[in-house]
Amino acid sequence: MIYIDDITNLEKLNRVLKDKNLFFKKINNLKFIKKMIYEIIFFYMSIFHKTIKKVIKIESDGIIINLIYIVSKEKNKFNLKRIIKCIKNYHYKNIVLSNSLNNNQYVKNILYSNSLNILDGKYLYELLVYKMVEYVAEVQKEKLEKYEISILINNKTEARLINIKNIIKKCRVVNIITNNIKQFDILQEEMKREYGIIVNVTTNKIKALEKSDIIINYDFIAENFSKCVIPRCCVIFNIGEAIKYYSNDFLGVNITNYMIYKIERYKRIFKALSNFDICIIYESIILDLNMSINESISKIKKDGISIRYFIGNKDKIKGKEILNAHKKITSQTDVLKKRAKALDKIK
Repeated sequence: MIYIDDITNLEKLNRVLKDKNLFFKKINNLKFIKKMIYEIIFFYMSIFHKTIKKVIKIESDGIIINLIYIVSKEKNKFNLKRIIKCIKNYHYKNIVLSNSLNNNQYVKNILYSNSLNILDGKYLYELLVYKMVEYVAEVQKEKLEKYEISILINNKTEARLINIKNIIKKCRVVNIITNNIKQFDILQEEMKREYGIIVNVTTNKIKALEKSDIIINYDFIAENFSKCVIPRCCVIFNIGEAIKYYSNDFLGVNITNYMIYKIERYKRIFKALSNFDICIIYESIILDLNMSINESISKIKKDGISIRYFIGNKDKIKGKEILNAHKKITSQTDVLKKRAKALDKIK
């Protein structure tokens, strides 16, 4: 796995070199010449498109973090030729970009044009879907068995199927809305044979969604999703595409992203990659270990991964918003209100 960050100022260059080399630790005490030395280094590295490499090893888990810093004065003039060559020579399968580079479409377009895969946290999002549904039920102080959940899905995968089965076994009603009904024939037979559960698989978006408490959209694109009639009070998980949903009558929440808590066992990695998204770092760890879907889910459970908060159309979703998305909001108790305030204190 390769991680790429950028250095566009002297302060960050100072910090990176100081951590990497004893010589730079020493010159930091020489106040009069320190700035001049770093200006020369920064100018030289940016002109000749030099990079700084750093390797972090977590022996207990067999994890190796290959971190490369790109040095440039201008954010839209990064030269990625050397990095692309390095990625292809060493056959790295995935790339993790820092937060600043993830917001740099110029850099991403160059990497995509070279057929390179940039991790975005969507794989982990899919693995965490069932946990997220449980989290919503916990916030709303409701039993999961009472929920009606609708799943928008056209392409069935192993990860999706595992979560769908868990949801079916737990929830009151589960609707699967798809343009390919046949692919769920085996799932329907299995659920009926082993658990006596009848799964509603349909192409009818309007009827299936009308009573939904939670809608999980795996891969309906914005154009198809816009044709759905969304209930006034519900929670929407938009996984594949960060679709923004607005309606004057909508009292629910539209979740496009998420944040997890840091994991203690990987605190060294999180500290070294402080300019990277926590969710994407953890996703990269799972992928780097080449685990099966079931092994990945077991690891998530073992590591105690928990949801910190959700992100919606604009920013972090408040606890009150999740409560308002519940159909029984009219009977909201003081306990629920206190729970909402506690959630909103999480940063």
